[in-house]
Amino acid sequence: MAGADNKPLREAIARNAGIVLSLPSAGMLRHNKSRFLGECDEGFWVESIPSEAVLIEALVASQQPAGISFKSGVNKVIFTNPLIRRQEKFQVNATTVLEAILLKEPAEVKAIQRRSNYRVAVPKDAEVLVRLWRIPERAVLRDRPMAAQELQVQIRNLSLGGMGCTIFGKDGNPPL
Repeated sequence: MAGADNKPLREAIARNAGIVLSLPSAGMLRHNKSRFLGECDEGFWVESIPSEAVLIEALVASQQPAGISFKSGVNKVIFTNPLIRRQEKFQVNATTVLEAILLKEPAEVKAIQRRSNYRVAVPKDAEVLVRLWRIPERAVLRDRPMAAQELQVQIRNLSLGGMGCTIFGKDGNPPL
């Protein structure tokens, strides 16, 4: 495979990265989890979806493009390309055989940065405390909120742009 623009694709294939394979069907897209299996002279292989065999064969015959997306660092990489062929028994290694799809290298690969700030994961045992309260829209911010308005949260990550956290409900109920 050639093309400096496709470096993220080649790296993802080399590490057998997970992908989302989007198959067009009846004016909609069917999104399926898959992964890269390897490359060859004709292009590259991805794991097929056995339950979608009829649809995949129809897409191979019509040469209608399918979509592929995967993560590469902080970027989401996307492209579309027609499916070349489906192979029922693809030899992954000495002990693994599975169904696979062959695709040509795409002419264009787009990398989309999903976040403008780098996020740092916060381990569960970190000494970082976050307190969060549910307050009315027109609340006076200098007033201390009532204890009943405090939410149970667990911080997941931090960045210059904010924080990610999980909000838990009380007594097994969903958060309000």
